[in-house]
Amino acid sequence: DRGLELYSSLFDKRLTLELAGTNGTADGRDATNSDFDGEPEVNARVFFEPVPGIGFGIAGTHGEKISDNDTRSASASNANAFLPRYRSPAQNTIFQYNTGASADGDHTRFTPQSYAYVGPFGVMAEYIESTQDVGFATDTEDFGTHDFTNKAAQITGVWAITGEDES
Repeated sequence: DRGLELYSSLFDKRLTLELAGTNGTADGRDATNSDFDGEPEVNARVFFEPVPGIGFGIAGTHGEKISDNDTRSASASNANAFLPRYRSPAQNTIFQYNTGASADGDHTRFTPQSYAYVGPFGVMAEYIESTQDVGFATDTEDFGTHDFTNKAAQITGVWAITGEDES
């Protein structure tokens, strides 16, 4: 994303605060230098590390993704640029919206995260929930948009078999 971020740390760098305004990028897409719809996105994160090696926080974004041609049909300028597509590790597309779908309103992400590192062991966990308003070319103005929510979580464990501290 392109934008401006404010960052601060407090309490001997145990609490970090971030606030940004960006051009926004859809889930599962590469960030672009273009701003297809002219709608900004607000990003915020609070993270707390009460003791070295143990931390938790929450982050989120909110913005609108609107079709540039102001209709519910995909245009050459947005094609489905604001809708996610998900790929396998081999970069094969495993999910994408049909061609009649377009981003048409609010896009909100919510993601708590945490980690703990003790000696050569560590664990990191995160969850994300992303909700996007989607319109379809076949919808009438009275029918409105549909909220689609994608959710994912991961837990990663590490062990330095040579004994070094994880960080």
